[in-house]
Amino acid sequence: METGVALAVEARPLVQVLPFQFVGTASAYFRIWLVNLALSLVTLGIYSAWAKVRTRRWFYGNTWVGDSSFAYLANPLAVLKGRLLVVAFLVAQSILAEIHPVGAAVGSIVIFLLTPVLIARGLAFRARNTAYRNVRLRFSGTAGQAATAYILWTTLSGVTLGLAHPAARCRQARFLLNNLHLGSTPFALTLGTGAFYRVWSRLALYVAAGFWIGRLVPRVVPAARTLDASDVALVRLVALGLAVLLGIWHARTATTNLIWSNATLGPHRFESRVGPWKLLWLYLGHTVAIVASLGLLIPWASVRATRYRASCMRVHVAGSLDDFVAAQGEDVAAAGDEAADLLDVDMGL
Repeated sequence: METGVALAVEARPLVQVLPFQFVGTASAYFRIWLVNLALSLVTLGIYSAWAKVRTRRWFYGNTWVGDSSFAYLANPLAVLKGRLLVVAFLVAQSILAEIHPVGAAVGSIVIFLLTPVLIARGLAFRARNTAYRNVRLRFSGTAGQAATAYILWTTLSGVTLGLAHPAARCRQARFLLNNLHLGSTPFALTLGTGAFYRVWSRLALYVAAGFWIGRLVPRVVPAARTLDASDVALVRLVALGLAVLLGIWHARTATTNLIWSNATLGPHRFESRVGPWKLLWLYLGHTVAIVASLGLLIPWASVRATRYRASCMRVHVAGSLDDFVAAQGEDVAAAGDEAADLLDVDMGL
């Protein structure tokens, strides 16, 4: 009996926790950002495709898990091609609208119908050009699935005045993760809508707090006692609005943690611990700094935010990550490279 227990313990894979780390510096990114901005202006925006790829390569290459970083492999020409297609379509729609009033309506309908296709293609492009240890991600979601997750459920959320939003967020998260693979191993998210509703139900507490503060301020603040009825109503509306915004911010951050803390990649699982108030304080400080510097501190803010978000992510690796990644590389190599798709362009999503 003791031998069987010992074998069971030995057979259980060891779990090591690997943090995500961002090692880039603001000074290094500032140089890249400045050159990208200057060349984009000089070339009337044409270089922005190369700027986008160069920026992503820098951020991906400075994001590490274990002893390896990520890589962004997109071709800038594919990005430029996608942008030119979008611009050409918008110009054509504008011309049609000028020629005939029906043209604008037709263009809007076409955009609506193409949105799921663009979402699926955009996610596939981003995944196919993201790699970890030379193993690429792969996204297999279809336009039909995108239409259900984003068009149908977003519409239901609007029709129900937000009551269906947690369910919509659940469907969208499942669409993103359950169609994503690293090599041949799929990501997975099996959360039900109940978990999302529990997170968003906290919004009711913020609404109640907003009502309470709005009623309390005119009574306890001496300067507010002289306000007329319309001013008191405005104070209550502002208090309620701020409370709702804070509640939405808290719920969105908690949703991010919920999704990634329940996401798996084969036998491995992720963990996310983003602090909603720390992140909010970070962004408020960044906004003040960017405005005060007339935009020159944008690179500093981007690096600082990325570093914090990376520090909140971990992956619990069951067994050896080296063996796992090597196996994915062998599977991909055995399958061979797929032929380049004619629509393999970055649509800017």
